Amino acid sequence: MDCGNLTSPINGDVLYTATLFDDCATYSCNDGYEVVGERHCGPLYNPDDGRVIYSNTTYGSQATFECDVGYEGVGASQIVCLSNASWSESSPFCRIKDCGHPVSPKNGNVAYEDTEFQAIAQYTCDTDCFDPHKPSNGTVMYVSTTYESHSQYKCDDGFDLIGGSLSTCTAHECPVPDGINNGLVNYTAHEFMSVVAYECYPGYVLVGDATRTCESNGNWSSVHPVCTIKDCGPISLPTNGTVEISDTVYRSTAMFNCDLGYTLHGNNTAECLEDGQWSYGGPSCEIKDCGPVEEFSNGNAIQAEGTTYGARVWFTCNDGYTFAGNDTTSCTYTGEWDSKVPFCQKIGRLV
Repeated sequence: MDCGNLTSPINGDVLYTATLFDDCATYSCNDGYEVVGERHCGPLYNPDDGRVIYSNTTYGSQATFECDVGYEGVGASQIVCLSNASWSESSPFCRIKDCGHPVSPKNGNVAYEDTEFQAIAQYTCDTDCFDPHKPSNGTVMYVSTTYESHSQYKCDDGFDLIGGSLSTCTAHECPVPDGINNGLVNYTAHEFMSVVAYECYPGYVLVGDATRTCESNGNWSSVHPVCTIKDCGPISLPTNGTVEISDTVYRSTAMFNCDLGYTLHGNNTAECLEDGQWSYGGPSCEIKDCGPVEEFSNGNAIQAEGTTYGARVWFTCNDGYTFAGNDTTSCTYTGEWDSKVPFCQKIGRLV
């Protein structure tokens, strides 16, 4: 489709090369005049070995440049139409990629004419290839070093062969060691012959091997250890007392109590420590002693059962006297006698 010729504006000019569909025209004004209307930045053209993608040339429009496979862009890959009706950057160009000069192999040569995209290099070996490289942690077997001779590489146990004429033997890797609950895992590498060490937090004991080694088959030796909490075991009951305890493991607490009528001597608590021992062996419970009863006139106290908790004392009055009060008293759990000594009064005498 032909759009026909364009008319130059008064005090200006219009430039175009063709009037067919998708062609562009650029307007300009004489000195002292400016364009009134939508301004265009002008058409863009595909670079050699590439393309430009855009939908418009008005202010704010964007254009993107792409290069063919094997080529790289030199310049901005995206430009914008500015308010002054010019593109923000010059159009880039596409430059063919260059692989650089290939390196000649040991005991051989490389021939090539170019180093750019799709160029070809051809390698040849000398008639005598000399002794093949012996990899670390491996061996190389061969009969001769002349043309078309063969060599065979083999790695030691625990190593993998990588590469061709310059083969290397790399160590097998074991999986990254798992962490351990209530402990730490220490290692610097996880390849063949590496060692991982385990330690538990205070109050825990390691069950299993403290170290494991990465073996040639890519597995860690032995099984993963665990940290179990230390157990202080049962704690002794005090004679004539009790102990309150919910557990016997690290940081557990035991509380001691004495039976009624006994006094606790020592600490009333003990804690299971990080070394698996109780902090205290336990208190003693001593029976309470009410002490001897008071002396009283005209009578006697019979203390056949002693003066400690539960003991009884019998009172008697001398001949010619009778009781005024209780004839017995008992030592209570508080460490006091439950009644005072009686009063012996003379028979027939009023008090």
